[in-house]
Amino acid sequence: MKTRNIILSVTFVAVIVIGFVAYKAFGSLDKIIETAIESYGPDIIGATVKLDGVSLNLSEGQASLNGLHIGNPEGYKTDYAMQVDQVKVTLDIESITSDIVVIKEVMIQGPAVIYEMASGGSNIDKLAENARNYTGVNAQANEDSDNKGEPKLIIEHLKINEGQVSVSHSMLKGKALSVGLPDIHLRDIGKDEDGASPGEVAQEVMEGIKSGVGTAVASLGLGETFSSGAKAVKKGATGIMDSAKGAGDKLKGIFE
Repeated sequence: MKTRNIILSVTFVAVIVIGFVAYKAFGSLDKIIETAIESYGPDIIGATVKLDGVSLNLSEGQASLNGLHIGNPEGYKTDYAMQVDQVKVTLDIESITSDIVVIKEVMIQGPAVIYEMASGGSNIDKLAENARNYTGVNAQANEDSDNKGEPKLIIEHLKINEGQVSVSHSMLKGKALSVGLPDIHLRDIGKDEDGASPGEVAQEVMEGIKSGVGTAVASLGLGETFSSGAKAVKKGATGIMDSAKGAGDKLKGIFE
């Protein structure tokens, strides 16, 4: 699948379909969705996924995921990778009991992202890598077993607006450094493939977030500042550092 420039992440969108499929047989759909997200999300992205709760209005095709918190992969020390107060989801009600669930729009307003840099790459890089690996492993397993039972999803519009990225690295000496996240608009996820699996949706969303966060961090001009004393960081984030090359002077003051 081709991914356009942007998290989120996010995994909650990838697994929400599981809850709607379960609705065919069970009540308490809000709790089913919350449990599905918190249970299956970590398998896909390799980090904790928590929700404060889910609010539903099925008569109007509306759902809200409240207090979404995405943790970090193993080895990263910041409090989280991303969190947002509310995610609004608009559904095609008629598709809920069909083989392919259609979500008309997912709106993620004002997410807070922490971009933690380390020698092996960033936490955002790692989340995207985990989603890719999960998709590859499960695609092969489904092909080997001819398993057609995995739920499928189409998301017509996924928007991430007015986000903020905070940069974390030891070379910043504890000083805060943040930048606005470019607005993201992903369209027709899963449409060309007659529906995407939860892992495939998570992969596309995480790649979009990774691209958007990379653009935001590059705009800070960290390249030459870090390359002078942090070759490992540069190696772990080559694309971002190359795009920022030559702009390091604007940040030199924070290291003095």
